[in-house]
Amino acid sequence: MTSVPKYKQVARQLQSDIVRSFPDGSRIPTESELEKRYGVSRITVRQAVAELIDLGMLSRQQGRGTYVVDAGAASRNQQPLNIIFSTPHAALGRVADPFFGDILRGISAEAGGKHLNISFNDYNFDQDNFLQRLRQVQANGVILLTAFPESLIKEILKMDIRLVMVCNFLTEQPVCRVNNDEKGGSLQAVQYLYDQGLRDIAIIRDWHNDNCQEQRLKGAREAFLQLELEWSDDTVFTHPDRHESEVEYGYLSTHKMIRERPKIPEALFVLSDRMAYGAIRALKEIGIECPRDIKIIGYDNLESSEHCFPPLTTVAVDKERLGRISVRLLLEMFKDQMFDPTNILIPTKFIIRDSA
Repeated sequence: MTSVPKYKQVARQLQSDIVRSFPDGSRIPTESELEKRYGVSRITVRQAVAELIDLGMLSRQQGRGTYVVDAGAASRNQQPLNIIFSTPHAALGRVADPFFGDILRGISAEAGGKHLNISFNDYNFDQDNFLQRLRQVQANGVILLTAFPESLIKEILKMDIRLVMVCNFLTEQPVCRVNNDEKGGSLQAVQYLYDQGLRDIAIIRDWHNDNCQEQRLKGAREAFLQLELEWSDDTVFTHPDRHESEVEYGYLSTHKMIRERPKIPEALFVLSDRMAYGAIRALKEIGIECPRDIKIIGYDNLESSEHCFPPLTTVAVDKERLGRISVRLLLEMFKDQMFDPTNILIPTKFIIRDSA
């Protein structure tokens, strides 16, 4: 079996790193710096860079260095890139949501000035209608947000449409994906509570099988195991009834915890900011004050998390960057027909405020 040459492996890694970290027009690291980054020889680095220059991704400027070429240039003389931005839920409501709205802003910002069209799936998702719409608008690029049926993903790939999945950890199809490091964020949160001397920690999660929430829960469980904290029936609480409001759902789930748990935990890790707002309200109703009596951490770092009372300690995700990178991935796929499916994880940041 023929192995992939080392310089091609480095070229693919550098290609992925450029999409993740280097905007159009920026200078990439020097050959010496790339040697250290990838642990290869100068010759291998030069071959890898030459490969990306041949693909039109990089441009060498005499005496100045090597720069990232405008990713939108390749699409300007082609059919306009129609980005269909959709979720499998009631799309208009989800796009208006602050979390998804920030992703949309990132998509719009990255698409600006690149002769791209952006369309939205502004109706409740139906697979047949969605595929029909892709044909009607002659879409040549699609961004799907969160989990979609595998059957739809297969059909899109059959249509030879470039596809990027955002916030999707579930698909087994060979597609490019951009995700937050959801597990890593949970590890940070639980480690922080542990470092504060807290050992009795409970978790509030959403009612439905959201693939990002599942990753957050997995990260929390891994942290419990690493830190030798007890994981039991009194660890994770979720209300059995669906509720459209995340705040109300956090409120109901926390009341469920209050009823069923032998005692109030020392700390509560809530897997979204809005559910944390509901948790704080539920605890206050029975005289439990945050942070005096219990420490609470949320997840997402919504703008409102800084202004609630108390200001919420939370895990920040770079939502606009999710959108920007998804567009860059699409454009790179147009330039390089052999672009390998790439899974990009965007690091989270732990934000300490008054609640924990």
